[in-house]
Amino acid sequence: MPFHASYRPTYNYTTAPRWPRYITTHNSTGRRPGYNSTYIPTYNTTTSSPSTDGNFTSLPSQCTSPKTVNLTESWRNNYPRKGPLHSDTGTYDEGRTWFRFTGKAGSQLKNICPKQYSCGSSGAYWSDDPMPSTVGGTLDFYMYESYHNTKLYECKTNQRKFKSQATLCSPDGDYVYLLEGKMSGKDDTLCGMYKS
Repeated sequence: MPFHASYRPTYNYTTAPRWPRYITTHNSTGRRPGYNSTYIPTYNTTTSSPSTDGNFTSLPSQCTSPKTVNLTESWRNNYPRKGPLHSDTGTYDEGRTWFRFTGKAGSQLKNICPKQYSCGSSGAYWSDDPMPSTVGGTLDFYMYESYHNTKLYECKTNQRKFKSQATLCSPDGDYVYLLEGKMSGKDDTLCGMYKS
């Protein structure tokens, strides 16, 4: 077919891939040699993302679902003294909904034992268990409840633990969580922190 000067090819900008990009990786010494680059394709899509090893993966639905709740309250991350108690009991437990920490609540589930009342409650939920490191990956872990019993503040020795799940939704550490267990107290809350 002869080429005509008025011919213009059609191009779907919403589904076609963008130009590929290259990122520089670090070697085992922590240095950043300019010649050591890894190819990672970047696509214009909201349902897929490159994983940390460069392979293209589809994100689980909880990463993009409008039903996933964004926790934004500042008392989840910084509550310096005892005050009015908050509660997530019956709202975010028993596998009711996936949630993530964002805004003033922090960017992830707290990974160190919260100080007493530092999470706006008498029962603070956190975890130092391993989290998924591959984008799109989901990992089972336990959340721990720190609380004050009749004698002392339990931080991990005798504290309660609850089966949970975490999914990594982006390379920059966007995690979503699911608390499968039932919170044990009426003033229990989920604690956030900013990524260190």
